[in-house]
Amino acid sequence: MNVDAVLDKIGLANINSHVLENLHKMASDADWHVTQFDRTQDKSGLEMLHIAAEARLSQDKLTGLRDKAKDITKPGETYTIGDIDFTPSKTEIEKTEAAARSDVYAQVKQEIESLNKTYPEQHYFLHEIAFNVPTNGPMPMAFKGARVMAVEVNTASSASSIPVNAKITEIAQVVIASKVPMQKPQKIEAEEK
Repeated sequence: MNVDAVLDKIGLANINSHVLENLHKMASDADWHVTQFDRTQDKSGLEMLHIAAEARLSQDKLTGLRDKAKDITKPGETYTIGDIDFTPSKTEIEKTEAAARSDVYAQVKQEIESLNKTYPEQHYFLHEIAFNVPTNGPMPMAFKGARVMAVEVNTASSASSIPVNAKITEIAQVVIASKVPMQKPQKIEAEEK
């Protein structure tokens, strides 16, 4: 919300609480935060004030917000909607990232099961998994006694029911290793002549 006001009777000391009180009239359960506070003086000597405030609201609370802003507006004090941003909250982003990582784990598990079914004598297992690593870097070196296979898995997942024009991508560098069973030394019998 944007608030443009002329400082007169309210005064600078009370304007912040006055504006927050009016914002709560529009959305009572919202946690409003003032993000911008600009004070200027016009040519006539009046103190002009511009305040930007924001809050996270559920989508159903957006209906009628413009009308509520008009109802609170009076001469010398104007309330307008500056912008509606549908960026997911931090909690929603973390939930979606966790769901994407779960998708990666499931894909890795499926790949290991498939490898072990195809090559049962190799005994494949997950050696290492790292999320959101640069994909252009060097691949890990093979460690002694195992074959290493690197797999890059991309997945996009959305935990939100509202379609948002943004997706979260988890990139994982997965190292699958195998334990090659040690072969027993063979007895070589030599014939003496």
